[in-house]
Amino acid sequence: MAAYKRKADIDAAEWKVFVDSMAEQGFTYDPQTDKFWGIDEESGELYEYKSPEQEAAEAAAWGLFKDKKTGKKYQFNELTGEIVWLD
Repeated sequence: MAAYKRKADIDAAEWKVFVDSMAEQGFTYDPQTDKFWGIDEESGELYEYKSPEQEAAEAAAWGLFKDKKTGKKYQFNELTGEIVWLD
């Protein structure tokens, strides 16, 4: 039981260091969403922090498709579910 407690204490300390480092970069952790959020200084809009790995994965998840009914082309992101219709 003591080993588990020590591990939990170490994990909690590492998490606090990580949260503090993100705060230094201007991001706030929200435990309800389990995400880090920042505010765009120019627009004042709230945005979700994404690691470089997350951004690369999302960029790679885009696929080009064609709607069977309308014949219009669109891009679909398999990770986020985002759809962008193309002209």
